[in-house]
Amino acid sequence: MGLIPRRHPSTIGAVPDFLGSRSENDIVCRKNLLVIAAVAALSAGAGAAGLFDPQPGVDLPPLAKSTVVCVGENAPAPEQEAARMLADKVSAAGGPAECLLTAEALNDTPLAAGTHHIIAVGTWLDNVVLRKCWGHWSMTRWQREMLKRDQRTRPRATAAVAGRPASMLTARTGGPDWRWTGDFFAFGFGHFAGSVGCVEPSRNPYSLQLIANGIGKPDDLGKVDQFFVIKVTGTDAAGVARAAKALAETAMLHVLIPNAGAKLPANWSPGELGAGQFPSAPPSWAPTSDVPGNSSLRYVGWLQAHSLLYAGFAEAAGVEPKLVWRLKYQTPGGFKDYMSFLTPRASGNEVLIAEVADEAAAQKAVDGLKSSVGSGWQPFTAASGWQGFRSPEGDTFLHCGRFVLSESLPPGCDEALLKTLRKP
Repeated sequence: MGLIPRRHPSTIGAVPDFLGSRSENDIVCRKNLLVIAAVAALSAGAGAAGLFDPQPGVDLPPLAKSTVVCVGENAPAPEQEAARMLADKVSAAGGPAECLLTAEALNDTPLAAGTHHIIAVGTWLDNVVLRKCWGHWSMTRWQREMLKRDQRTRPRATAAVAGRPASMLTARTGGPDWRWTGDFFAFGFGHFAGSVGCVEPSRNPYSLQLIANGIGKPDDLGKVDQFFVIKVTGTDAAGVARAAKALAETAMLHVLIPNAGAKLPANWSPGELGAGQFPSAPPSWAPTSDVPGNSSLRYVGWLQAHSLLYAGFAEAAGVEPKLVWRLKYQTPGGFKDYMSFLTPRASGNEVLIAEVADEAAAQKAVDGLKSSVGSGWQPFTAASGWQGFRSPEGDTFLHCGRFVLSESLPPGCDEALLKTLRKP
């Protein structure tokens, strides 16, 4: 089906070990050096703006060039079809000609898995790569059951060690009660029942293991470019298919898609989003393409903001947002610093857009943000009537109409983008 030979998966539902010991991992890596050479040979292609939009002539290497798609060998037909659709998009955008792999084969080749971005399609029950991406931002009922079983069978650390409780999961979450109900839970989104689709970026666990084993190319500061897993998942095959469609059509890197009949609150609260906070795309005027004439900034995709970001904006700005979008970019610095990552907690290389009630509220929000962050602000005017303030460090808060915009791009990239802003 792809570059790596297929194999029959082991028992589905088992919680797999990570990558074994260092010696075992090194042996596997050496065995698969030829596979990496084949992947690299097929990865040469045209540049692309974002993950799926071809645009030749851009200097930065496109993410698609180093991206593969995986799906479980025994995954339902809708998941297989969704994976094929995403793989076709990746290949058309400059990625490997045959980038669709089985999750079982990719998991068996940790060097290949750790040196590529991975779009992992499916559920925890049928995609072993998804089961390697431990995280607590979102969780299906199946994941909860697997975690419960793992907590029961894993040797417990004693409470006497550094004063820590036996269960690290309980220590980190404050107990299971607040997240262990319903068919699907997503931190900052809420609890959901029925068919749910989810796209969520996370750090590539295979890449982290390679770095821990000293396999990588650090820069002068000892930092290594990170690779990511874009999890295209959900509670069932229908949810997975909806999530894949969202990623393919609007470059949603972090989004939750409830079923059509889901009962949602009228508005957001610190713990969950309301019915009005599930946008299908950024505003039409948003800078969702590469900056013309600038090869050092590439649009990657956007993240649906979670409720804690809504609450943080309201606290800092003194104005409640109606909608918030987060646009992510690739810059010459790559993904070496945590704040530059595509993951939800990282806020670097980003443009944040908030919609508020009206123009007066937008101006009040900018004044509030300015007062809550640093000093030395100077009036600043960008393109198309955007006005606001800029700090000596390069922080920018702007408003135009009922919209507020802030950016965290590096010097040079921010100036290029601000010159091309369009009016809402």
